[in-house]
Order: sequence, then structure tokens, then C-alpha cells
Amino acid sequence: MKVFQKIILSVLLLLTLVVGFFSIEFVHGFSSAKQTSTVKKVDPKSVPTTLNVALIGSDARSKEENGRSDSLMVAQYDQKTQQAKLISIMRDSYVDIPGYGMDKINAAYSYGGIDLLNQTLKENFKFEAPYYASITFQDFIDCVNELFPDGVKIDAEKSLDLDGVYIKKGKQVMDGNTLLQYARFREDEEGDFGRIRR
Repeated sequence: MKVFQKIILSVLLLLTLVVGFFSIEFVHGFSSAKQTSTVKKVDPKSVPTTLNVALIGSDARSKEENGRSDSLMVAQYDQKTQQAKLISIMRDSYVDIPGYGMDKINAAYSYGGIDLLNQTLKENFKFEAPYYASITFQDFIDCVNELFPDGVKIDAEKSLDLDGVYIKKGKQVMDGNTLLQYARFREDEEGDFGRIRR
């Protein structure tokens, strides 16, 4: 019984010390933050009324690289009109990439990440997307398989074949990899237009 009591007392003492330490640190941090806090006044007219978010589907094969933006969309929300828009920028659009010259827009993300992509959007399309979300092919596959373990129902308008994945025309259920190939397909007369539509 004495050993058990010593263990309990030791644990309680340790717990008291830890709680005391964090309490002192919290009070110290709070008081110093209160003293050094400087809140800047913002003119409501200077706050942009539209919010742009770049949605990037990257062909990166690893987490260490940006990859090219295999698909690039910009979601825009106008706070005044409370309307949202979604535009798709074709990956093969030939634009001036700052510091790199003329190239396909999908190279901007690979060359310099979101910062260079934003400069490219600003220079060529006169808008910026200060916020972004990026997903790789594997992220897409994993996400679809996790959210829809039974697959996603699709009515394919035609038979397609891409990267060894054959998709028959008609209604079917697709897993993440099949759905990715379906979304990426552009080897027909519609090209990127069909891909954007899908």
C-alpha cells in the first residue's frame, strides 16, 4: 500500500508542477501579448470585394515537387453580389510566364509554385488568386476511394482509353483511378473542351 501511495503522490506532484508551469507561461504570454499587441485599422474600402481561389490538379509524382498544373480552375466569390463563379483555364494556354518567357500556363506552377502562377495570372489575365488548393493525381485517387468506397456512378458518353484504363460507354461505377482517367481524357475531337466539360 505504501508503494502505491508513493506512486499516486509522485504523479499528483508531477501533475501539479506541469499545470503550474503552463499556467505561469500562459499568464506571462498573455500579458506580454497584451502589451505588444498593435491592431491596425483597416479601411473597409481597401478590402477586396472579390475572393479568388486557385484550384490546382497537379501531375506531381512526389511531395517534393510542384509538378505541372494538369488542371487549373479559379473559383471566384463576389461579396457584393454574393455570387460564385468557376472558370477553367486550359492547361495548354500559351502565356508569358514572368522570368521564363512564353510557355504553356501549366508550366508556371512547376517552375515557381503558387507565387509564379499568381504572377502569371496577374500579368496575363489581370487578376490574382491569393488562396489556393492543390491536389495530386494520387491524392485524387485516395480521396475518391475514401469518400466513395463503393465507387462513383458515371454515365460515360463514349468509350475511352487512357493510360491502360479502358472505359466503356454507358452507366458504370468508377473507383478513384478510373475516375481520374475519365476526368483527364482529352484524346478525341473535343480535346481540352471535353475534359473541362467532364
